[in-house]
Amino acid sequence: MRKTFASLTLMVSAFVGGLLWTETGLAIGIDLTSGTTGTVLVNQSFNGETRGVDVTVLSASNLNVTSMTLNEFNILPGSGGSVRARIYDSTGASLASADTMVAPGFDQSVTIPISAMLAAGSSFRISFFIATEVGGNSADVFVPDGFPYVEPNGLLRMIAAFSIPSDSFPTNPNTAVPMIRVEVEMPVVQAVTIDIKPGSDPNGVNPRSKDVIPVAVLGSIDFDATQVDSSTVVFGPDEASPVHNGHVENVNGDNFDDMVFHFKVSDTGIACGDPDATLTGETFGGDSITGTDAVKTAGCNSSGGGAIAMIFLWLLGWAAISRRSRQ
Repeated sequence: MRKTFASLTLMVSAFVGGLLWTETGLAIGIDLTSGTTGTVLVNQSFNGETRGVDVTVLSASNLNVTSMTLNEFNILPGSGGSVRARIYDSTGASLASADTMVAPGFDQSVTIPISAMLAAGSSFRISFFIATEVGGNSADVFVPDGFPYVEPNGLLRMIAAFSIPSDSFPTNPNTAVPMIRVEVEMPVVQAVTIDIKPGSDPNGVNPRSKDVIPVAVLGSIDFDATQVDSSTVVFGPDEASPVHNGHVENVNGDNFDDMVFHFKVSDTGIACGDPDATLTGETFGGDSITGTDAVKTAGCNSSGGGAIAMIFLWLLGWAAISRRSRQ
């Protein structure tokens, strides 16, 4: 049988200058075994067996998967079947699953449309299964010198490899990792203009206040502020949620609708001396937004009250001394 090479690719569209751009974000190709020391084993059995690898998302952004590609696998004559793409979370729950039929042949490649979101900071088990009528179908695997290790782009950390002799969540520890290339889509974060306390300058904030503070997300010819999803909006270092769903208002008179939200000052985490505060969120279309505006904290100097208290205590002491001196 000819030497095989297996790679699992999470695909997206439009290649430009070494990076992939889509309508919703930036996609980066990742070779999970690139730059890693270890051994390649050829012609490993993949018939009736699921092989996969645990990865942890190191990126600060979620990674969106649109398809998985298995490259250069061998299917023996008379054993046509299917290649099945599988993505599980760390508990074994299925996040995405898709199948495609394949014919016998050598050094094949097949792309399977599949959709999954890999959340930042979470772990997932990415795997594939080849189901055929005749055994002996194979693909290469990579045995690293050790786990864990981080792929060169620094987006994913490989934790361990697993396998299982069925089409299910692979749970048997294994040293062999499929030769995996991953292409992930990272959402674009759009910078927007916000106005803290519209109509005021400077934007005075008393961190000790029990009141609410209005923050407007400004619309423009390039941004429809009414598409901001209020359920995703947070403001300030402590990421306070708005006290209501927001309302539409043209706060700056530019004929573009703005979205105004109100937040409890005590929930925002704005502290004395902070120079600015940031609002983040998403649109109904799933695009991330962020905006920052200056603040001028007030009511932070407690020395005046302390001085008055000291003077009062001094006067009380002086009065007591005076009474004793008259007696």
